Amino acid sequence: MKTILIDPKLQTINHVDYNGDYKQIYKFLECSTYSAIYPFEKSLDALFHDDNGSLGNSNYYFKFTHDSGYQSFIGGNGLIIGCDDEGESKHVETSIDEIKKRVTFIGNQEIVHGQNGITLYPLPTILNDDDIARMVKDHD
Repeated sequence: MKTILIDPKLQTINHVDYNGDYKQIYKFLECSTYSAIYPFEKSLDALFHDDNGSLGNSNYYFKFTHDSGYQSFIGGNGLIIGCDDEGESKHVETSIDEIKKRVTFIGNQEIVHGQNGITLYPLPTILNDDDIARMVKDHD
């Protein structure tokens, strides 16, 4: 089924095919545990993200604007999957152009944990050969 992958490291937003197996979500998000938020008022599309995306020392972030105007700061990849009334996965309803309007890439951020939550500080972006190959593939 058609879903949308947000990659803050490569700063790309692309359609990807999700086979309906929850294990594939781990692969898209490159994580070991995930959760979902529901930022849309007109659809049941869900934004899945790394549950531990803000627990390390650094991560690549993006800001996502909800229909309500609230903004979530997401550490790591995001995957938008459509949901039906019974919670089953389906094709995403929100267009990729709409998602692109809602995403602001923030880049690589140092994560400092304090009494009032976390604070993010910019770090340089570092790409390896695999990252560059994925960027080239995404732009072909």
